[in-house]
Amino acid sequence: PSFNAFFRLLPNRRVRIYFLKRDLPPAVVRNYFGNGQFVMPSPFELPADLLKMLGIDYYNILSGDYLVQEDHEYYILDVWTTLVW
Repeated sequence: PSFNAFFRLLPNRRVRIYFLKRDLPPAVVRNYFGNGQFVMPSPFELPADLLKMLGIDYYNILSGDYLVQEDHEYYILDVWTTLVW
């Protein structure tokens, strides 16, 4: 599935992804965010337009399990990468 998200480059070279809760169907919340872990089954390369906005040349999100944080509006993930400045 594909959903709108906001991205931010953190000082520790991670990318933080914000998913707006109100845009996610209940089944997606249950399957992808419900157990406190978001599973990225395979690596994912960020698109060129997003890389340009973040000011980096390359960012490949590594596969694995990522801790889900949340606040009143967002599900938040800090993801690991292979990063080139």
